[in-house]
Amino acid sequence: MFEYLMESVDVCWAIFGVFLLIAELAIGAFFLLLIMGLSAIIVSIVVFLGCIPDFISQLSLFSSLFIIMSIISWRRIRGYFIDKKQHYSNIIGSSAVVMDGDLEPGRIGKIKWSGTICNASSSSLIKSGSSVVIVENVGNVFFVKEGKQ
Repeated sequence: MFEYLMESVDVCWAIFGVFLLIAELAIGAFFLLLIMGLSAIIVSIVVFLGCIPDFISQLSLFSSLFIIMSIISWRRIRGYFIDKKQHYSNIIGSSAVVMDGDLEPGRIGKIKWSGTICNASSSSLIKSGSSVVIVENVGNVFFVKEGKQ
C-alpha cells in the first residue's frame, strides 16, 4: 500500500487535503487549514488529470492557490472582524458612574461603565458616585454629562 501512495502523488495530495480539512474542523485555525486543504485537493485533481507531473510545479501551484484564495477570502470576511465605522456607538447614551474622585471640567477622570473603568471628561463638575450619561467618545476618553439614561 505504501508503494501505491508513493506512485500516486494525486492520492497523496488528496489525503493531505482531507487531513487539513479535518484538522480545521477539529481546531478551528481561522480558515487557514481550510484554505490549505482546498488548495491541496485542487492540486490533487490537477495532478490526476496529468497537467503537472513534477513536484516543484505542484508545490508552486499549491502555494499560488493558497495565496490567491487567502487574499480573496480575507477581502470577503474582514468586514466581520474589522468595523472601523462602529467607534463605540453602542456605548453612546448609556449610563455610567463617576469613580475615584470628582470629575472636574477639562480634566480626565474615571467612570465605571458596564463593570469597566474608563477615562472620562466633562464640561461641568460632577461629584464622585454620581450617575452620568456618555454623550461622545474621542480616542479612549468618553465625554459625559450628569444625569441618567
